[in-house]
Amino acid sequence: MSTNAPVKHGPAANANLCAHINKLFSEIDKTGTDLAATDGVPPTPSKTHVQGIIWLKCSMFLFEFDTPDSAGQFWSYAHNPVWDLAKTCLGGSVQVVDKAHTLILCFIPCRGVFDPSNAEDISTLKIENGLPRGCITLAAWLKKEDHCHAKQMVASLKVLCNSIEAANLLLQEWVFITGHLVVVCKDIWELLCCNKC
Repeated sequence: MSTNAPVKHGPAANANLCAHINKLFSEIDKTGTDLAATDGVPPTPSKTHVQGIIWLKCSMFLFEFDTPDSAGQFWSYAHNPVWDLAKTCLGGSVQVVDKAHTLILCFIPCRGVFDPSNAEDISTLKIENGLPRGCITLAAWLKKEDHCHAKQMVASLKVLCNSIEAANLLLQEWVFITGHLVVVCKDIWELLCCNKC
């Protein structure tokens, strides 16, 4: 565990962390505007602001930004080796991860034709369906193969997309896997309800 990682995760500690990060953002935003002005580029004022931070029990911080532009700016600051903002504030072992958009692909041939753990099969899926490179971060069968019936020919696949554009493309367009048209739907959790109600 990193020595500069936050150890307290209560509301007050998260509010202090949020204020500290916003102060750093204002300094970096000002530096970026000043650099653009010295290069002869008209400065575009950018404001990166975190509205809130929540610590999840799975050792993750969830950031809420005021605008999508702020989230994009944070992403660029976190991956810039000069500022290294995420590691400065959250510890040396931190990794910044995009929000994942989960989809379920149904009726996929599952008997040796398509293997989601094979990178080549996922790459072929992206090429055949015109998806951008790296947009699918994870693909796995919903049910383990050894739990499937011996005569089962199709199964459902859970796919994580790292961008909403890629997820929408899969939802709106025809998706083919190994020449078969598959059904795509959102992975939406539904509340359990009593049959008597």
